[in-house]
Amino acid sequence: MNQETGLRLEMTPEVLDNTGEILFDSARGCGCGARFTGAGGGGCLWALGEKPAIDLLRQRWQDILSTVEGGELLNTKIDHQGIILDPY
Repeated sequence: MNQETGLRLEMTPEVLDNTGEILFDSARGCGCGARFTGAGGGGCLWALGEKPAIDLLRQRWQDILSTVEGGELLNTKIDHQGIILDPY
């Protein structure tokens, strides 16, 4: 995943803002894979890794985002049932 994100960054280096680059680099440093969502530009990054690596990364990202106005971690979970369609 980091290899693919790295290729995207080579093709469009402006896709991550400074904070996004710091978050991506810290994920790699913790042994996690990281990816930005959408077209980039500072919106959202997500990461995958083994639990000890994610626990370390969570603290690092909280420290980084505490210096960014409006920056925060989103609480997420895995839904083992897959996508559930809302019938409206």
